[in-house]
Amino acid sequence: MPLPRKTGARSSGAPVLNISRAHVRLIDVEEHVEPYTITRKSDGATFTLDPQFSCTVEVIDDGQGGSDNGARFFEGFRYKQDKSGSWFNQENSKLGMLTHVVKPGYFEYPSIPELESFEIFGFEFGDRFDHRVGHHAGAPGEAGGARSRRDRG
Repeated sequence: MPLPRKTGARSSGAPVLNISRAHVRLIDVEEHVEPYTITRKSDGATFTLDPQFSCTVEVIDDGQGGSDNGARFFEGFRYKQDKSGSWFNQENSKLGMLTHVVKPGYFEYPSIPELESFEIFGFEFGDRFDHRVGHHAGAPGEAGGARSRRDRG
C-alpha cells in the first residue's frame, strides 16, 4: 500500500523556531564515531544516526526581543561517508563549516589535530535558524548550519 501524501512544507505539526539572526551556545556535546541508535522518548520509535557530534543548541539571544531566548533543541554535525565506507569530516558540510570556525586552517594544514567534543562544548556563535522544536526529543533535527562568525563569550 502506498504511503499517504502530505501537502505543504513543514506539515508535521511540530512547532517551528524561526529566528532570523541569533546568538547560540552548543551544550551537551557528544561525539559518535560509529552509527548509533537512539530511542524517541515520546513514542519509543528508534532511529539509527550517522556518526556525528550531537549536541543541544541553546538560544542565548534570539535577536528579536527575547521571546525565544533560552529555547533548546537537538542538533547534529554529521560526518560523511566515502564509497569505501569510511567516515570523514567533509570540508563543505555542516561539520566542516563548524570545524572552520573552531579550528581555522584545519583543512589546509594536516598538522592541526582532529576536532574534539570538548572544543565545541560551550562554543557560541551567531547563525540563521529555522528549526522545528518539540518533535526532536531524541529524534533527528536540522538547523541552519554553521555558517557563522566566531563569538566566544
